[in-house]
Amino acid sequence: MHPLKTNDPLALQLFLTEDIYLIPDKEEDKEDKSHKMPESPRGSFEYLGQNKAHFLVLIEDPKHSKISPNILNLLLKIMQAKGLDIDDIAIVNYSCYPNTCFNELKVFFACDKLTLLGIDPQSLKLPSLTINQIHLIEQVQILPSCSLDEMNADQDKKRQFWNVMKHF
Repeated sequence: MHPLKTNDPLALQLFLTEDIYLIPDKEEDKEDKSHKMPESPRGSFEYLGQNKAHFLVLIEDPKHSKISPNILNLLLKIMQAKGLDIDDIAIVNYSCYPNTCFNELKVFFACDKLTLLGIDPQSLKLPSLTINQIHLIEQVQILPSCSLDEMNADQDKKRQFWNVMKHF
């Protein structure tokens, strides 16, 4: 008796009537999952808050590792007036991450809203943006404004910022 050997596609189609599936090894599954999770090229950022509302606030404070207590107090008062608290936002001191771009922040924080306080949008590789005006870039609402130190010293700047922030 001859063993059944054939390369004819029609004959193979008649013999193989069941669906055939390729099941990857468990090790390959683990590798695939690790590639699906986007990571920040920096790994991580040091920030205050828990980012529950996906609301990122970037400040520029070269004198402190995070934020000065006076500026934090002012920022929290603004956020409380908006109905948010420290758990709803993430506060990052951009002076600790000067070469970070917008996409790195967007991937790491998964933010829907971004407030730039005293930071030039072009340093984040964003186009030039008008201050105290909401812009939509890559499905993220961005509100650039002057620094909190400037707002603390000038009530008009604080008022202009608040008029936009309360609708942001």
